[in-house]
Amino acid sequence: MMKGDIKTAYYIQDAPEAIIIFARFEVVEELENSGEITNFYERTRKFGLYLSKELDFNVFTSVIPDTALQFPTSNLYVIEAMTIISKTENFQEEISNIEKSLKEAILNISSKFY
Repeated sequence: MMKGDIKTAYYIQDAPEAIIIFARFEVVEELENSGEITNFYERTRKFGLYLSKELDFNVFTSVIPDTALQFPTSNLYVIEAMTIISKTENFQEEISNIEKSLKEAILNISSKFY
């Protein structure tokens, strides 16, 4: 189950001319053994594939910073969704649109995975 707000940010690399857009959110999961942790990571990977299909651009997902492995008795995990776009003349508008699309998709789709 998702908890709290989705936080977005972006990072403009110096070279190559690319922009990385992040969205992070927290989920609450009861993971009691290594099999459930493995399943959680697999669901997170499939979540990224599903987001990519829905949004029509590549979205990479991960558990940050491997909290399920570091704190197996905890039930709060941070999920990060990330995409990379080319830097264009109107990249600020594109960033805003992608952040909005990413947030909306996470809100609508995350309950199918967490």
